[in-house]
Amino acid sequence: MLINLPSSFRCAALPRAILVAGLGCSVVAVPAMVQAATTTQQARNQVDLAIPAGSLDQVLNRFAAATGILLAIDGALTGGRQSPGLTGRFGVTDGLAAMLAGTGLEAVAQGENRYALKRADAGAIMLSPISVTAAGQSPGTTEGSGSYGTDTMSTANRLNLSLRETPQSVTVVTRQRLDDLGVDSLNEVLERTPGVYRTNNDTERTRFYSRGYAINNYLVDGVLMPQGGPYVSLNSDAAVYDRLEVVRGATGMMTGAGDPSGSVSLMRKRPTRDFQATVAGQLGRWDSWRSEFDVGGPVALDGRLRARLVGVKQAEDSFRDRYQLDKEVLYGVAEFDLTDRTLITLGYDYQAPITTGVTWGTVPYWMADGRKANLPRSTNWAPGWSEWSVQQKQLFSSLEHDFGYGWNLKLSYVDDTKEFGGARWFGGGGYPAADGTGMRAWRSNADQEMDTTTVDVQVNGAFALFGRDHELVFGYARTDSKRNVPFLVRDPVPDGYTTIEDWRTFDGRFPQFTVTDLGFDADRYRTKQSAGFATARFSVIDPLHVTVGARLSDWDYSARSYDENGELEERSAYGVDRELTPYLGVTYDLSDQLTVYASYTSIFKPQDYQDMNGDFLDPVVGDNTELGLKSSLFEDRLTLSVAAFRGEQDNLAERDDTRDLKPGSFDPDNPPEGYDENGHFQLPGGRLPYRSTGKGSEVSGVELEAQGDITANWNLSFGFTHTKVEDADGNTLQSNRPRNLLRVFSGYRFPGQWNRLSVGGGVTWQSKIWDDAKRPTGEFNDNGSPVTESARITQSDFYLVDAMAQYRWLDNLSTSLHVYNLLDEAYYRNVGFYNGVHWGEPRSWNLKLRYQF
Repeated sequence: MLINLPSSFRCAALPRAILVAGLGCSVVAVPAMVQAATTTQQARNQVDLAIPAGSLDQVLNRFAAATGILLAIDGALTGGRQSPGLTGRFGVTDGLAAMLAGTGLEAVAQGENRYALKRADAGAIMLSPISVTAAGQSPGTTEGSGSYGTDTMSTANRLNLSLRETPQSVTVVTRQRLDDLGVDSLNEVLERTPGVYRTNNDTERTRFYSRGYAINNYLVDGVLMPQGGPYVSLNSDAAVYDRLEVVRGATGMMTGAGDPSGSVSLMRKRPTRDFQATVAGQLGRWDSWRSEFDVGGPVALDGRLRARLVGVKQAEDSFRDRYQLDKEVLYGVAEFDLTDRTLITLGYDYQAPITTGVTWGTVPYWMADGRKANLPRSTNWAPGWSEWSVQQKQLFSSLEHDFGYGWNLKLSYVDDTKEFGGARWFGGGGYPAADGTGMRAWRSNADQEMDTTTVDVQVNGAFALFGRDHELVFGYARTDSKRNVPFLVRDPVPDGYTTIEDWRTFDGRFPQFTVTDLGFDADRYRTKQSAGFATARFSVIDPLHVTVGARLSDWDYSARSYDENGELEERSAYGVDRELTPYLGVTYDLSDQLTVYASYTSIFKPQDYQDMNGDFLDPVVGDNTELGLKSSLFEDRLTLSVAAFRGEQDNLAERDDTRDLKPGSFDPDNPPEGYDENGHFQLPGGRLPYRSTGKGSEVSGVELEAQGDITANWNLSFGFTHTKVEDADGNTLQSNRPRNLLRVFSGYRFPGQWNRLSVGGGVTWQSKIWDDAKRPTGEFNDNGSPVTESARITQSDFYLVDAMAQYRWLDNLSTSLHVYNLLDEAYYRNVGFYNGVHWGEPRSWNLKLRYQF
């Protein structure tokens, strides 16, 4: 939106003005949270209020939300001011007077339910009720809003649009919702996010799926950033984030290579203009404890230099035997107003969630004689020293500049190091026999390091064409990721080291195996991706907007392997050049509250397969077509959406067997040159040839979602997804992920004399999942191994219920209780993997005490 203000309001005339998204704009307009259903439209009516102390901006914003008024604020008048809050029963007029007493300011009525601030000795300031962001905050910041909704997000196509204006299915998990959920990690947040499903191969290999495909693309502050290696990912802490923005469907415009599943953008907290500090302590089930602090505000130079520091220390046991977490988090960020139009940001993000007693596989579903094992949820055949951890050390910086006339530049740089470590030992092989035998262990080392550097530059602004205003964003992004695996040689171990003598009495008490580091790498991998991009949103006519975009990507991968002498043994490389990823979205406003939209998005995924000639195959191409309706109710506080989607992947590889030998036509012990013992033709280096079939998988479904606020005191998040995944022949795929998924969570803050009490809760329901595995028949072959047959493992549909309650003892002191899986449902997160199951978490709880200075 282009806003024309009187010259007295221009940035140059207000040197102390609050920055808008760090770009030097001084006017802060607070779009008051629209009238709650529990209040009337008459400003003279009184309401019960319990607004805690805070900055004057925050207190006025909360007052406006509770009373249903529209209040326009000039940041030059309120910047740096604090307020003691307001508690009691007040009308609009006397409430405003009480909050502004002693400030030298007053509120002047501008019409029905509309007010503006002015100095007590000056004329009223006339502002339209527009939506901009307070100083020191990025667009879309949700902290302090008390809402499950947001006014803007940009993860879909880099344009700052409202949820209703975005022509894709998007979910924003706000800071208020994160607090109400009470969970501490990214994994726990995503598993409660609409349209996202979590599955576990073991305790550490966690994957999230959306629309039938795995989510592999993560962004941090809008910049593409790998969260892990090929197997495990960083389970970062939620205390660092202001919000999560989740886009479902193909997101090639933002992320380049990947699957047509979606992307997750982690938006970190920013320094605040005013001083704020919070400390919290938490206790929970399984000897869990946690302490955290969050402090920020102006540091020097009259507030031009601001900083924020967040720290976490957490330790807990688990319902699984010997499984433990020891977590340390330290996040620091500083902002400096170089000029009224230029903002520099520098920060460091350290995350170390160290887990021990980790598993490497599933719990057996069957006994060796074919009976169901019915092993308890606590079963864990790993020693306490078994580890597979990820640590992050990330330095990030950015420069933002306001050119004026609505045009802005943002340059971001990230230097990220992730260290993977630990020695794994887990008894996941075999089938348990009644006499305690039958199980054996796998062991391995996880040591490796991944270094990633990312540069991202974008320019965005508004322009006029054919008498109408339009929006444009364009830029360039480059990511370079190197992963090195050290050459570790296992030292000798005693005979029977991987044999579990009696699984019934296993206690994990035996020494850790050791390795010798040869001092050089066994493998080195490098992935580079660069792209230019542009997206434009055209206002064709008042109700019709068309968004078009494209990304031109280069993608390169290389690998080198070394022998025990450090000599290069093998190298490989392949890449994709000038891959064009288009984007198209159309929105049409049927009314002020209802919008119909359609979009087409795409993505590509390189594949490491070669054809008969040794040439690498073209990348797999995925796309997503979506048609939907979005509606904003209660004056844009609550967004409703319904979408029908269809996605597919094409150009999948299949093995080319045209030159294979027929069985019986050769001696397996002495196959012809260029063939293996099975008669398969081999390329130089021993690789098998593949060919592109054009065949792929197809996914279709519908989504329903509601997110935001029903009233100023009642928040809601609701999502239902129906997803069907089939191959090119119509066969069902991914049966071990639910076809139907429901997620609901709501929070309510009581009015009147109970205004210090908040309650909330959530429900997750999923349809059945199943997979085929190998069940022992009860017979054994000559070497004593069980004879198996194909059989199905099924997890029927089930509900999970969460609940929370919070009470504010004082304006700045509160206690909250969260209970998860309230009904103690016993369920599997995964079935069939390694012929076993992975248990979900039983009932748990945490109790948190929080003090805000």
